[in-house]
Amino acid sequence: MTTSLDIRRIVRTTLALVAGLGAVPVAFAGGPVTTGGFFTCMIDTDGSVRCWGENNVGQLGYGDTERRGDDEWAVDLDAIDLGGVATQIGAGTYHACALLDTGAVRCWGKGAYGALGYGDRLNIGDDESPADAGDVSLGGPVSELYVGNNHNCVILDSGDVRCWGNGAYGKMGLGNSWGIGDDELPTDVGPVDLGDGEVEKLALGANHTCALMDDGAVRCWGFNGYGQLGYGHTSNIGDNELPASAGDVNLGGVAVDISAGSTHTCAVLDTGAIRCWGYGYTGALGYGNRDSIGDNEDPAAAGDVDTGGRLAVAITSGQNHNCALLDTSEVLCWGSGYAGQLGNAHRWTIGDDETLVNHHTVDLGTPTDKVLDVFNDNGMHTCVERTDGQVQCWGAGGYGQLGNAWTGNIGDNETAALGSIVGSL
Repeated sequence: MTTSLDIRRIVRTTLALVAGLGAVPVAFAGGPVTTGGFFTCMIDTDGSVRCWGENNVGQLGYGDTERRGDDEWAVDLDAIDLGGVATQIGAGTYHACALLDTGAVRCWGKGAYGALGYGDRLNIGDDESPADAGDVSLGGPVSELYVGNNHNCVILDSGDVRCWGNGAYGKMGLGNSWGIGDDELPTDVGPVDLGDGEVEKLALGANHTCALMDDGAVRCWGFNGYGQLGYGHTSNIGDNELPASAGDVNLGGVAVDISAGSTHTCAVLDTGAIRCWGYGYTGALGYGNRDSIGDNEDPAAAGDVDTGGRLAVAITSGQNHNCALLDTSEVLCWGSGYAGQLGNAHRWTIGDDETLVNHHTVDLGTPTDKVLDVFNDNGMHTCVERTDGQVQCWGAGGYGQLGNAWTGNIGDNETAALGSIVGSL
């Protein structure tokens, strides 16, 4: 059976070899590796899951609250008891969810705000396994899973989008600010009304959500204090209106991938150009200044991020930084670098007072091995899948989230070439 991960690899490998594929969106859901707030999870080739890093609320899923990866290697860890075969995984600040090959979703970690979706606020994974909790009630098989800081969304096989967790600022997209999953099940409320078109991909920030549509349009809802929704104002969307009413973000082009950081959003266009909007102070927008974009102008007005002519095929965002997969199968990272998450042997911010023209790609120390995929979700660390199948991580390591039996950062005074190898895909 061809899985979504198989398709992801095939298409991204093709993208790395062929530039300019036209206007068909080719973005993907959560993959085999995810970087949470202070922890990391990975799906091994047999569909089992290992997690390492901080574990104060059971977010690693081992039935205890002991950290892992701080004094043992991630490659030596046992699998968690998930009760099924995982195909996608995502991690928030203090929780994680996995999509099984049955189309079911299981979540564990911190249950506050209903982020786990079981109709209560109890933690799971601190003294029981994720298998004990069973499936989240989502109303049908799931094809794609996305995890934000404390909310989650899925695309069902039916095409519907359903979200649960912290509903502040309207990021559930239901016309209110209620949380879903804390005293009701996700199936107790309807799907998100996005208007016409089919959803190809979702991107979840700290308090906002965006959808990439099948025609390359982007629609966003939730918190908009810095213009991260991209509509040229700072009013929230989804708290007293439905996302469908907002229409498309004016990108000035056709998007093929999107990502969301804590307070910013980025898109890759079918031309290979990158456009970012939202909070600009951290340099995450990459325009060489600290101005916010999208608060009183459309993203189209800002133009392309100046990468010096380098073309992107995919993008992923951490809290305040981004990494783009280029058509050369190299990785370019920018934004906040204080924990080494940019992988360039410094702690500088890149993109706040310089463009990306002269900023070099990440040195992985393997000139013959390129990158198939980048994983950079809700944390301050980054992982990549290399063409040799190895998964390599760098950035913040204070809780063992790099999986190298150490709690130091990597990338702040050494390149990502010294990043830890946490497994193979």
